[in-house]
Amino acid sequence: MEYVRAVDFKKFKDTFDYQVLADMESCLIVCVRSPVGDAGPALHKHERDQLFYIVEGGLQMEMNGEKSHAPQGSLVFIPAGTPHRHDSVTNELHIDILVPPPTRGEPLGLLLEGTAASSANKGDAHNGYVRSAEKDAVGIEPVAGFSGKVLASPDTGSRHAVVIAATMQPGSAVPWHIHDFDQFYYVLEGALSVEIARKRYDVPPHHLVVLPAGVPHRNFNCGSSMERHLAILTPAPVSGSGEPADYGVEFRLTGVNF
Repeated sequence: MEYVRAVDFKKFKDTFDYQVLADMESCLIVCVRSPVGDAGPALHKHERDQLFYIVEGGLQMEMNGEKSHAPQGSLVFIPAGTPHRHDSVTNELHIDILVPPPTRGEPLGLLLEGTAASSANKGDAHNGYVRSAEKDAVGIEPVAGFSGKVLASPDTGSRHAVVIAATMQPGSAVPWHIHDFDQFYYVLEGALSVEIARKRYDVPPHHLVVLPAGVPHRNFNCGSSMERHLAILTPAPVSGSGEPADYGVEFRLTGVNF
C-alpha cells in the first residue's frame, strides 16, 4: 500500500487533464487540472454522488440549469443523477471525489447534450450546493489545536462521504487511533506529519495521505506554522448513531519479530 501519493504536475497536459490519486472500494479520488477558458466535459450526470474541492482558481458551475460560482476553498456537492458541467474562470485545480466508486468497466458519466431542458433529466437541484469553508460550514474541534469546517456530511445531503477543511496549529497532535471507514488527507498548506503503523511521513502540499479502515495512525504538526488539509471520510460515519468516529488505540513495536 502506498500511503502517501504526490500530484505529478509534470504529467498534466496543457488542456483539461487529471490524475487518479486513490481508486478504493469506498471511493474514487482524482486531481483535476483545467486551464483558464478550458471547458470540462459536456453536460452529463453520474450514478454516484460527486464532490469537488477547489484547491486553486475557480469554476463556473452549472447544475440542473442553474449557474453558480465555485471559488478557491469551496466545495461543490453534486448529487447522483444531477445534470452538470463546468468551465474554468482561471487556471484551476480541484480534488474530484466519486462516492461510491464507479463500477469497473462502466462509463464514469452519461452525456446529456441537447437534453438540458428536459424534465426527464432533472436531478435533485435542491440537494446540490456550493459551500464555502469561511462562510457556510459548521465548525468542529475534536482535539485542542486541531479544528475543522464540515463542508459535506449526511446532514448536508452527502450520504456517502464527509469532507472537512481541517487546520492543525503548531504543536498540536491527534493520538493513535483507528477508524471503521477509509480516511484521506489532501495537504493544502504547511506540512503534516503522519505516522502510519510503524512509519513516519512528513507530507508537503499537493500530496494525498491514504488511511484504509483499521490501520493505526496519528498525525501532528511539529512545524512553526499552521497546517491545512482536506479530510475525506468514506463511507460516511452514521450521523447521530452515538458511535465515535475515532477509536483510540495503543500502538507500539514489541521487539518480537518473525
